[in-house]
Amino acid sequence: GRQVIRVVQDDVPAVNNEAATPPWFKVYPALHISEYASWAEVDQWAQGLFAGDAPAAGVAEKAAELKASVGAGGTPEQQVAAALRFVQDEVRYFSASLGESSHRPKPAAKTLVERLGDCKDKTLLLNTLLGAMGFDARPALISLARSRGIGNYLPSHDQFDHVISRVKIGDAVYLLDPTLNGQG
Repeated sequence: GRQVIRVVQDDVPAVNNEAATPPWFKVYPALHISEYASWAEVDQWAQGLFAGDAPAAGVAEKAAELKASVGAGGTPEQQVAAALRFVQDEVRYFSASLGESSHRPKPAAKTLVERLGDCKDKTLLLNTLLGAMGFDARPALISLARSRGIGNYLPSHDQFDHVISRVKIGDAVYLLDPTLNGQG
C-alpha cells in the first residue's frame, strides 16, 4: 500500500560553498516535496492553530487594564504599544517545543498566568489581548533563517521558524514581535 519514489542522479559535480552566502540563496540542489498545494493552505493551517475562543476572564481583565493604563485620550497606537510592552517585558521567553507544542500555542490564559512562553504562546497572548481591546491581530509566520528566499521553496509549514503578530490599526498594518524584550 505504499508508493516509493526513487530519485537518482549520476555524475553530480561538486558544489563549492562560498563564505558569506546569504541564507536565502540555494547552494545545493535539492528535491522538495510538500503536502500543501499553496501558501494559502499553509496560512489556513496556521490560522487554525491560533484560533481561540473568547478571551478568558483573566485575559479580558488584563486587556481592560492595559487599555485603561493609556487613559481615555490614548491613541490606538498607544494602546497596542501598552499590550506589546506587557507581553515583551512581563512574559518571559521559554521554549519547550515537544510534540504538539512544536506548532500549537498554549491557551492565552495559561501563558498569562504562567508569565512564560515561546514565540507562539506570546503571539497568541498578544493577539488575544489586542482582540479584546478591539484590534484585528493575527499570527504571521516568518522565517528568520531563509528570510526573503522563502518563495524559492514549496509551500510547507516547516519553512518557518518564528511567528509574530500582524496588527491592523485603521489602514496601517504593523508587524510586531512579542519576543523582543525592551522594544516597546
